[in-house]
Amino acid sequence: MLILPGFADFSLKDKHLRANTERKLKEKNLDMIIANTSAAIGAVKTSVQIKTLYTKWLKIDKTAKKSMAKRVISMIRMRYKYGRQ
Repeated sequence: MLILPGFADFSLKDKHLRANTERKLKEKNLDMIIANTSAAIGAVKTSVQIKTLYTKWLKIDKTAKKSMAKRVISMIRMRYKYGRQ
C-alpha cells in the first residue's frame, strides 16, 4: 500500500470554499487538496475543485462519485510518479 503523508486531503466547505481550502492546503503543508460542498453528501453525482501548490484551480462538474474518485486517484498517482508540480 502506497502512503503519501501530507500529500493530499479533502476539504468540505460551504462558505468561501476556495479561500478556506487554500488556507488548509498551506497550513497542512499539502501538495493537493480536493474541495467540495456539503451538497456532495449523499449525492449520486458531485462537483469538486482541485488545487495544488503549483497549479490553478481545476473544477470538475457533476460527475458520478466513483468516476470522480478514479480521476482523483489517477491525478495523485501521476503527480507522485512524475513529481509534485
